[in-house]
Amino acid sequence: MPLDSGAFGELVSRGAVEKDDDGDYRVADRSAVRAALDGEDAVTEEDGSGVSMPSLSLPSVDRNAALALAGALLLVVAMRSFSIPSVFRGDAVVLSSNDPYYYRYLVEQLLAQSSGPFDFGVVSEIEFGARKGEPLLVAVLWFVSALFGGGQYTTGVVLAVYPVVAAVVLSVLLYLLAFRLTADRRVALAAVVMLAVIPDHALRTAVGFADHHAFDYPWLLLTAYGLVVATDRPHVRDWSGWLAVACLTVGITGQVLAWDAGPLLILPVGIYAAGSALVLVATDGHPLRDHAPILLGTCLAAGLVWLFHSTLDWHTDLAASTPALLFAGVLTVTVLAAVFTRVGLSARSYAVAEAVGGGAVVAGAFVLLPNLESTLSGGLDFLFNTEGIAESQPLFQGDLGLVAAPIFWFGLLLFLALPYLTWVTWRAARTPSRRWLVPCMYGWFFLLLALIQVRFSGELGAFVALFAGLGFVHLASVVDITDPTPHVLSDEADTVSARVPSSQRTGLSLPDRNSLRYLLVLFILVAGVGILFTPLKIDLTTIEDEQYEAATAIESHTVEQGSEYPENYVFSQWDRNRMYNYFVSGESSSYGFAQSNYNQFLIETDPQSAYERLGNRRGYIVTESKWISDGMNESTVGVRLHEYWGSATDGFSGLGHYRVVHASADGSIRVFQVVPGAVIEGNATAGETITASTTVTISGAEFTYERRVTVGADGTYRIRVPYGTEYRVAGTTVTVTESEVLGNETVSVGNATERYS
Repeated sequence: MPLDSGAFGELVSRGAVEKDDDGDYRVADRSAVRAALDGEDAVTEEDGSGVSMPSLSLPSVDRNAALALAGALLLVVAMRSFSIPSVFRGDAVVLSSNDPYYYRYLVEQLLAQSSGPFDFGVVSEIEFGARKGEPLLVAVLWFVSALFGGGQYTTGVVLAVYPVVAAVVLSVLLYLLAFRLTADRRVALAAVVMLAVIPDHALRTAVGFADHHAFDYPWLLLTAYGLVVATDRPHVRDWSGWLAVACLTVGITGQVLAWDAGPLLILPVGIYAAGSALVLVATDGHPLRDHAPILLGTCLAAGLVWLFHSTLDWHTDLAASTPALLFAGVLTVTVLAAVFTRVGLSARSYAVAEAVGGGAVVAGAFVLLPNLESTLSGGLDFLFNTEGIAESQPLFQGDLGLVAAPIFWFGLLLFLALPYLTWVTWRAARTPSRRWLVPCMYGWFFLLLALIQVRFSGELGAFVALFAGLGFVHLASVVDITDPTPHVLSDEADTVSARVPSSQRTGLSLPDRNSLRYLLVLFILVAGVGILFTPLKIDLTTIEDEQYEAATAIESHTVEQGSEYPENYVFSQWDRNRMYNYFVSGESSSYGFAQSNYNQFLIETDPQSAYERLGNRRGYIVTESKWISDGMNESTVGVRLHEYWGSATDGFSGLGHYRVVHASADGSIRVFQVVPGAVIEGNATAGETITASTTVTISGAEFTYERRVTVGADGTYRIRVPYGTEYRVAGTTVTVTESEVLGNETVSVGNATERYS
């Protein structure tokens, strides 16, 4: 401790500092002094052989802070509840977007196989894709659904509500992280409020948006919180040290098992360990002691992940090995730092050795894991070359432009957070600070990933909220609405590197009426854009009324027909394909066929090629006005179906394999059943044009369906028609039955005898 002679003498006289056996001065009771500096109570070390038990008491609760946090959490829930009317429709739960129906399908499959919530053996039977992708998410959703009785409606409710529950858990963790870092309840509360109004984060944790994203976020914050606790109190012999170990173990394990890209999200732990080791060498610290919780946490996580992998076959060998690789990396940089500290070498030389050691670990990983190269190549290809999906666009280069795109995702909060992220990073680098290295490193890491693909903006959101909350409180202090300035931004040297003692921690007092008005105005200026954009973004993912009506209409029709999957497969644009198929057949496992073929089907100009493209998926086709682009002309199957009901137009004879079964009131969505069709054949003068027509009436629409053909040189004609009804053909009436339409049968007109094949 840097002390002048007067202060040193005072400490010696009071017994805080004493001589050891070698004649050197040392702190008499390290734990008591540290607790006093942190403003905490401590048990004084005694010379007796007895064991002293710490006294247990309930922690005191700041009533104002508790009420304010409850209000902030209510705001988090409210900003994610705009989709409730679209999700809960009578007896149906209509999840938002497309991928949630994949997890709904998986959970219902497990419920059908299991005998109850404690039939844990079923989690090893998760479909292969999810078992290697999001096994923990599916297992947790299955368990909760089974615990509440299972059933389609219950499962739907569990999936619809889980993202909001995840957002609340994340918000509490963010509050704890912000308060641990700043010792300022104002900043902690502001961070939660900022998180509530980030549009993209609200979307990904909204009611009904049951994708895997929401499940990933709490593990991330739990891990970051564990790193900060490990930095503040690295001794694994006290409860804070064990808290850090528990947070790291659970956080890393959950992160890896939650998503197949989870190993990417634990990479910041390794980056932090490398940076922390460099700081410890530069400040003559104790790497082995100070990294003990991180080493223990990563080691336990590696063991847990491999246990799940080996017993339940979750994840690939490579993904399950990443926590072990992380532990090896942390151990390598820590041992190197301990050696350099003991020998007294410089931090610069350690940085070089650290780079070499890290390279050796990576090289060893490539040798020990032969699939690492191909997996890494595939991962990089996924990051940089994925196209056709909105969340694969870069944050600053999306369709909305350089400035508007990040505003649509974050409101103005990203622009508020970035200066403070930069400011604190600069201060932490100068100090240097290990504790603020955690949020700064996480913030820059996920900002980089979001610049590549905006799908990572959700992970970035919590750290944007942290620094935006810090910025909001600072701005409020600058304009004299609140006081004082957050400690981390003050000019004192140790405000970044040291934990603020409890005696200096900023509480939460109720502002007066004028201050409250000014705070509200400042909040609207900072967060108003996010509040405005949040319901707009959520609305983009909810299932439109016309789409849900189309799904229920197809489901009713397929019941009448008595058809089963794949005969009732719904062919649609890929981003709604799982939704349609879930409500029609329950088979919503994949949208791959639709993604690969739907657009090509629409622009196909050869009707027979389009029909053959469907293969054995000849069930129903959904067309929507927004997918029939201006670039499609009347020769394309998409336009001929959607605009002309498959009927004949000038220059085109019409389509014979598709009959309309539903149309929305505004005509934006139309549903066609794919049928073999019946063939009307007859004789007429060669070269003559023959028309077959009928009036088709469905709910909300009535039109004349026509098909035209030219009589062949042999004097015969053949017309394929999709409706079982009466047709007017060459001045006569021909009746075609439903069985003839579904059986590809021939109906003769006059004396025609040749059968059409």
